[in-house]
Amino acid sequence: MHASTQMSVGTLEGLYELKNLGFTRAVLPRELSYEEIKYLCEHSPIDLEVFVHGALCMCVSGQCLMSAVLGSRSGNRGLCAQPCRLPFKVAKGTGHDLSLKDLSIIEHIPELSEMGVCSFKIEGRMKRPEYVSAVVSACKKSINNEYTSLVRKDLADLFSRSGFTDGYYENELGRDMFGYREKENVQSATKELFNKYASVYEKEQARFTVDFTFNGKIGKKAKLTAKCQQYTASAESEMLCEAPINRPIAVERIQDALGKCGGTQFNAGKIEINGDVDYSLPVSALNQMRRGVLEQLTNLISAKTERKICPPPIPTNIKSENQRKYYCRFDNVEQIPENIDADLIFVPLGADDKIVKDKKYGVELPHGMFGNGEIGEKMLSQSSAEICLCHTLDAVAIAKKCKKKIVASPSLNIFNSLSMDVVKALRVSEVIVSNECTVENFRKMSAPVEKGITAYGKIPLMLTRNCPVKNGKTCAECKRQSEITDRMGISFPVRCHMGYSEILNSRPIY
Repeated sequence: MHASTQMSVGTLEGLYELKNLGFTRAVLPRELSYEEIKYLCEHSPIDLEVFVHGALCMCVSGQCLMSAVLGSRSGNRGLCAQPCRLPFKVAKGTGHDLSLKDLSIIEHIPELSEMGVCSFKIEGRMKRPEYVSAVVSACKKSINNEYTSLVRKDLADLFSRSGFTDGYYENELGRDMFGYREKENVQSATKELFNKYASVYEKEQARFTVDFTFNGKIGKKAKLTAKCQQYTASAESEMLCEAPINRPIAVERIQDALGKCGGTQFNAGKIEINGDVDYSLPVSALNQMRRGVLEQLTNLISAKTERKICPPPIPTNIKSENQRKYYCRFDNVEQIPENIDADLIFVPLGADDKIVKDKKYGVELPHGMFGNGEIGEKMLSQSSAEICLCHTLDAVAIAKKCKKKIVASPSLNIFNSLSMDVVKALRVSEVIVSNECTVENFRKMSAPVEKGITAYGKIPLMLTRNCPVKNGKTCAECKRQSEITDRMGISFPVRCHMGYSEILNSRPIY
């Protein structure tokens, strides 16, 4: 199992938790710096993979609900409508303050390889084959220390948003990382440039070896059998083998016709011709038979095995109304009303320990953790709180080390019975399910641990390490209380904590 960026694991603690779950590799978040990647490479218990080229989301992968909430197309389901590429504005900003330039750190591949990164990931989904060809070619050049400014220019001309950025990698965040698809970016992709990289893959590379057995006899149809791996295909000639008028077909001509697999994914292996070749058969018939068996093999190899997924039974342990508990979460202690009536109140990690000594209080671990979780672990180990609200697997791992009771937040994306079973194995005691979960999903979800929903509040649509508000004002001017406005004039609150920002929905769930 390889952990996608969608799992939002960016700390050493999280990587050890992945290993415990049976993972052998993790794709690191795109928001990490050189120093953070290096630290993880030096200590990781599993292989690490790094994104080196492609679109750069404003939000940390797996933590975005912007498209799901605004457009009913979930980024967590591979259906992102990319609303962040539309105009979103902060005061004195760029006008596209949720749109980052494309990531490109291909030139750093030798450096990353030296660190111990085992695989380099590029964006290929929904891209033209010429784009993929150019990026793969550039990666190969970088591995061989042949990457040049001309190669980078080709990549930018094929597709970019105001050029490229390596801001996260260089730990140089800010306004220079932002960009969008401009007219010049579209016009730079010329026909000549596309042709240059299309020529790389004009002929399909052979991936499989196929063995042929050919049988022919006067008065009967010729038969061709082809074997590749565990698959077998056969075809007959449309015409009968006839007595030769001048001379019979030569063995060499049969071998030559069957060996011509060019332009397919097959290489000819053994060619066996049974019996005497004392008959006549046109080469066109041989070609037709060869094409027929290769097409059959292609279909057999690419056929998907039908899988039957048996849904779990609808649980019968749904709690009655008088058993329900109500939890509240606040950005700061000052927000808490004096007359609050709740079973549990979550305040940020680092809140006054005198408050969290009360069993009625728990602490919320930071939503964004990057590289090193030691600071969060140290703060939690010194806290008197006995229960934690955890947004990511990194936070779960830290809470487990500190032997705290764990409540999984909606940001852990618990959406079905399988993930419920996993969080139980992680010693999570309660789960607040994904905010994308419907009532029907919720009822069908088996509950080996207690489950709940978000009943009220402005939910986070984005978790970002690059604060959009900084495009127009300083942190001192912002005071962690700003907003970003879309093209319809609707404002979304932006709240900052411990080196990351959250963009909240404009209106609350109710």
